[in-house]
Amino acid sequence: MKNPATHVLSVFLTLAGASAVVAGQPVHLERASVSTTGQQGDLFSVRPELPGDGTKVAFISMASNLAAGVTVPGMSIYLRDPVAHTTRLASATPTGARANAASVDPGFSGDGRFLVFSSNATNLVAGRTFGHKQVFRKDIASGAVEMVSIAADGRAGGLDSANPVASADGSRVAFMSFSALAPGCREGQANIYLRDIPRSATTCISTGLDGRAANGPSLQPAISGDGRFVAFSSSASNLVALDGNHADDIFVRDVEKGTMLRASVGSHGEEAHGGSIEPWLSGDGARLVFSSSASNLVDGAGGGLQRVYIRDLRANTLSLAGPSGSHIANDWSGQPRISADGNVVVFLSAATNLDGAATDGRRNIYRWDIPHQRIGRVSVPRDGGDLDGDCFQPAVSADGGVVAFRSNARNLVPDDSNLTDDVFVEVR
Repeated sequence: MKNPATHVLSVFLTLAGASAVVAGQPVHLERASVSTTGQQGDLFSVRPELPGDGTKVAFISMASNLAAGVTVPGMSIYLRDPVAHTTRLASATPTGARANAASVDPGFSGDGRFLVFSSNATNLVAGRTFGHKQVFRKDIASGAVEMVSIAADGRAGGLDSANPVASADGSRVAFMSFSALAPGCREGQANIYLRDIPRSATTCISTGLDGRAANGPSLQPAISGDGRFVAFSSSASNLVALDGNHADDIFVRDVEKGTMLRASVGSHGEEAHGGSIEPWLSGDGARLVFSSSASNLVDGAGGGLQRVYIRDLRANTLSLAGPSGSHIANDWSGQPRISADGNVVVFLSAATNLDGAATDGRRNIYRWDIPHQRIGRVSVPRDGGDLDGDCFQPAVSADGGVVAFRSNARNLVPDDSNLTDDVFVEVR
């Protein structure tokens, strides 16, 4: 098999503001976790990420047969070009040598120039000998790699750092670290930091009131295109006043103003009666998506199910991602992402009433068109019926026109016989 198998989905999409999507243009699902010659991975592949234009896919794989220079299994990051049908190792030194330890958590700058990731490797940058996981930024074109999880004085953290997200131009990177890299963060606790690379500045984002350290862990950073806004989840109760729900909440830090907002509150400002996780920001920072098990955030969204919400931070409104009222999802939904233009939300759901063809309770990937209030299933098998596996970890391009995801289903594309998780991407 020279090229990876593709198939045409029997769906057509028209998304407002999505220049990459043309009405009537067929959508192809292609397997991204294959080698340049089309060989399927011999072990699992997960965690896809897309740059703004959706032309490449980064993903993690344990496979030993996806790229030159990789002959033994190990957690590495790969870069796939679905149009050119090429796959290359991304978690590598500037000279192309494979990282000598596990590399995970890939993410792109919006312009696609930089790849950020975390790794335990000691050979990615010169002069660093450390055993803990650190965050790195790689210039994809030149191959240059630099460490991001450092204090303002250049000191590397002595504890693990992970989960990097980059601004549109890659100049700012938010990440989680257990190290105390800036004032206001406590050593040994999960904190959120923002590294301004041109200014060599590192700021503690998850700082409590009056500059005190947060009294609980903070995780899952998200960042706006200009790096001004950083969102994250936290169980801390001292990040804002009157936080008494004893649950994970979603917070948004305005780095320019130094203010903190709790976003996971109800339509009338009431505290959530359940935990909220998985934040993601639009490019301008005006819209935020997150998942919550709270039953009191939006009228009619009870039932104790985790659902996906959209917070308009400028209009101060909250709504569901997906149909509401009598058509509300009848099962769990989560792992949301919002496109940089703020018009499209992708998420996974086990609901059986969101798409007329998906009735088996499998976890499918859906695309919610906010302007037109329309939903469509992305994870459509080649025969148009039900999946024979589940889907996870959706990623979306800046205009909402391209979605990538992970799945263990075998009937999304032809000749999928490796019996493990693969990464799939839409191609037009």
